[in-house]
Amino acid sequence: MIKIDCMTNSVNQLQILRTRFSIMSHFSPKNLGTFKVLEIHNEPIKLPSRSEDCANFKAALNEFKNFALIEIPVYMNSEEIHTGRIIKQRILSEHKKILAKYHEADSSIVEKAIKSTLAIKPI
Repeated sequence: MIKIDCMTNSVNQLQILRTRFSIMSHFSPKNLGTFKVLEIHNEPIKLPSRSEDCANFKAALNEFKNFALIEIPVYMNSEEIHTGRIIKQRILSEHKKILAKYHEADSSIVEKAIKSTLAIKPI
């Protein structure tokens, strides 16, 4: 008798689960509606074209863009570390132009930096 009750309970539970999953399948995102994703446009930077600050900013920007490519090593304890793992930093407004290349620190360099910082930390 006990075995039969357990079997009927498990069968009932299976039927309940089947109905729940069939109900849930009707509420999938494709059945809830259609949505239109709006296109986002950044606002242009508007500076007064005749201001002295604007002219100085444009001159500094053009001078900076004409620099040779900069390579930035990892600095730790006043020493340069060239890891060989180089990442390129691009100008945000001109993705084709590379501004600099920098070396990425790995976990061993970070651990050394933490240990050397803790060693000089005052108590």
